[in-house]
Amino acid sequence: MQADAQTLPNPSPRVSAPIFLVGCERSGTTLTMVILNHHPRIAFFNLLYAVEMLGEGDRWPDRAAYLSYLATNRMFQDAGLTIDESLDYPALIDSFLDQKRRQAGKPLIGAKIPDHFDRVLSIWPDARFIHLLRDGRDVAMSLIDMGWAGNMVTAGERWLDAEEKWDRLESTIAPERWTELRFEQLVTDPEPTLRKLCEFIGVPYDSAMLEYPKDTTYGPPSGKMVGNWRRKLRQKQVQQVEGRIGQMLARRGYELSGLPAVQPGPVTARLLRLQDRWYRAMFKRRRYGMFLYVADYLSRRLGIPGFQSSVKQRLNQIDVLYLK
Repeated sequence: MQADAQTLPNPSPRVSAPIFLVGCERSGTTLTMVILNHHPRIAFFNLLYAVEMLGEGDRWPDRAAYLSYLATNRMFQDAGLTIDESLDYPALIDSFLDQKRRQAGKPLIGAKIPDHFDRVLSIWPDARFIHLLRDGRDVAMSLIDMGWAGNMVTAGERWLDAEEKWDRLESTIAPERWTELRFEQLVTDPEPTLRKLCEFIGVPYDSAMLEYPKDTTYGPPSGKMVGNWRRKLRQKQVQQVEGRIGQMLARRGYELSGLPAVQPGPVTARLLRLQDRWYRAMFKRRRYGMFLYVADYLSRRLGIPGFQSSVKQRLNQIDVLYLK
């Protein structure tokens, strides 16, 4: 059987018990990653590109396709990692963690994976997890601001999907291998929250964790990040998003608005899907310009590798301008 179509073996990773920060995008995963990376004993980085192509079946991703994907992946390119051509897929992914640990000169390594995190156990069976939880209504608002969703319902569904993935993953691992970190507690009471987190990781708390504003573009933790949905959403938006994710919000301990939830009928649901696609398309057109927007669409439709790579690199250059 060829290496790029092999059945999943039992991996033997070099990195033991890595720590993964998981939770929906826009839940504060990047801020938390930055804070953890400032601990003198912990190296932390973004590793989403390690699992995006890892499916739910019994085979590793096609090797050639994965290497092509990495060639234009902005996060991988920024990470300063090298590709060992002699390694199979799981060993290659494991080597990324090992490289980052060695680069940082720190004994502990971890990574944020805001999506597809339910797949990492196939590579690191002994992994530990920090489940980052944030109010899904605030997350949904942030997803819309980023141009990743077009309305509160479809944005809320992304948060719901992440929480359901976490429920499935959590049910398969021992309680001592995971902890929950609430974004609201992190930004309103950071030091005690981080002390508890460090206890789970197995390191002493270090005040350097909160000195990240000195060398990053992130400001200090602030309670202003909490409950924006109460101030900015219209009543109908609150009713719609709670109609979709209200049960999970309540299960996670978040107080609902008290407004009657609205469940969209078939026609409204269809319109919300169309609105979502239109909003995201127009957001991209505004950000990249009409020419590059059309080029991106054509490159994906035509599937010409060189054309796709060229367009993707230009998109990456623009995206960098909007990084915080």
